Amino acid sequence: MDCQSSKMSVTEESSTTRKECGKRGRKPGRKTSTEKLDIKAKLERSRQSARECRARKKLRYQYLEELVADREKAVVALRAELERVGIAAATARSTNLFILPSVAVNSME
Repeated sequence: MDCQSSKMSVTEESSTTRKECGKRGRKPGRKTSTEKLDIKAKLERSRQSARECRARKKLRYQYLEELVADREKAVVALRAELERVGIAAATARSTNLFILPSVAVNSME
């Protein structure tokens, strides 16, 4: 009987040990104060990152708008030059002048 009582005490000890194991660790749904601080810090970093991203996006759009405005000015200037050259070419044809780059030569010569 001594042998059976020793077996019972071993099984009783293991069952109490198991119950203690079940109580170890973090309980679901409960957050410690450090975890709450970590989450708050993470949210704040996320907000800051979003602010910086929006600021970068705004600067990028401003840069692109300035670039488009500059290109539009260049297009207007080129059209004006093309119109001026076209008028000069029409005038040269009517007076029998050939327009060469920066030189006007009379065709009668």
